[in-house]
Amino acid sequence: MKTNNIPVKSVAGIIDHTQLKPYVNKKEFEKLCSEAMKYNFKMVAINPAATELCKNLLMGSEVNVGAAIGFPLGQTTLECKLFETKDAIEKGADEIEERKFGLHKKRNERNC
Repeated sequence: MKTNNIPVKSVAGIIDHTQLKPYVNKKEFEKLCSEAMKYNFKMVAINPAATELCKNLLMGSEVNVGAAIGFPLGQTTLECKLFETKDAIEKGADEIEERKFGLHKKRNERNC
């Protein structure tokens, strides 16, 4: 497959710039959002606690804020994930990434 003619902006527009470490300070989120705007990434993927901060940092840009619900293990109840999702949306999340692993995932596959 020939890829040398693909414009950088086209590729950047489908990339999620991610910061999902458990211990991140405001300066690191500022860097994440600044890079996302500079390179025109599609989204910043973050833990929900930073949703409001990143939404404010990205105001006026086309970069979306994505909250990773149930991250990293996905081992929470449906009710917890629903609360976390609602809270992230209220704080400005444009996209939601939900984690399902282990027993929780198997249980959901049986019930679907």
